[in-house]
Amino acid sequence: MSRKIVLLLLYVAILYPIGASFAGETKNPGLESYLPAKIDWAALNLQTYNYKSDWRPGAWVLERSWLSNGIDTIICHIVYNANAPAKGLDQAKKNAKELFELYKKNNKWPWLKLKIEIKYTKPPIYLSYPPDFPKPKSSTDWEAGAGLGGR
Repeated sequence: MSRKIVLLLLYVAILYPIGASFAGETKNPGLESYLPAKIDWAALNLQTYNYKSDWRPGAWVLERSWLSNGIDTIICHIVYNANAPAKGLDQAKKNAKELFELYKKNNKWPWLKLKIEIKYTKPPIYLSYPPDFPKPKSSTDWEAGAGLGGR
């Protein structure tokens, strides 16, 4: 009886792990090693330092985010308030281009390209002002306020 127990323990302790290693292990998706390319670092840096989200009533640019196409182009998504004047959109595009060109110049990556995509939307209704609340004259009025400015 003790001989069977010793052989069973020997199998479990030594032979089973060896056999399992030859059987091959399946990796979970998403756990494969990945080495980011320069374009990935560019999108990550631009998103980290230049992301903008401002869904307050009266804001013109509601959101600005940065992604890569995986090759050589950074895509800047600008979500623009459909109720805002068109002149603000031109300024938003200009600001995005300036930020991008500065990043490209500082990193000495002349191969990097920019594509700007615009989406028009209206802010959610629950973000509207109460009827007696004074509305700002422009989106920059908020930024001029003490401690109310965004990025």
